[in-house]
Amino acid sequence: KADVVEGLFRVTEQCGLRLQITDVSPAALCNAFRYNYGDLEDCTVLLDIGAKTSNLLFFEKGKVYARSINLGANSITQDFANEAKMAFPKADQIKIDEGFVSLGGAYEEPENPHQAAISKIARQFMTRLHIQVNQTLQFYRGQQGGSAPQRLFLSGGASVMPYTAQFFA
Repeated sequence: KADVVEGLFRVTEQCGLRLQITDVSPAALCNAFRYNYGDLEDCTVLLDIGAKTSNLLFFEKGKVYARSINLGANSITQDFANEAKMAFPKADQIKIDEGFVSLGGAYEEPENPHQAAISKIARQFMTRLHIQVNQTLQFYRGQQGGSAPQRLFLSGGASVMPYTAQFFA
């Protein structure tokens, strides 16, 4: 990982900037969250749905419990690109422009074939992620002695996909 950090320093120097510190994403998320929401007292969860991994952080009584989950939203794009037989960059743009998370149940499938495919693939991904979140929640409550979360914050690029918040609600 040192080569990645050194690369970050080189790029910022080439841009005329001076990088003073780097941080791993869970720690950076923790610091940003505490800065913005430091006054929350009961158990709060932050789920950061990234491109390659997702991070889950529990905040309670001044303590933090973090877990990285090896599921990222690039898998939605890759599965859609494979199914639609198109290049990853094009599939990613379509996902961003037209994609949403299917909430399941009885609903009329979108007429747009890309939306229909992405919504199903996104739901499958979110279901896998939800399973990991639930397992982590059970571990946190059982093994770590934590309380039931009172709220969930979403962050990361995939969190803005329509119906993501409703899916996790």
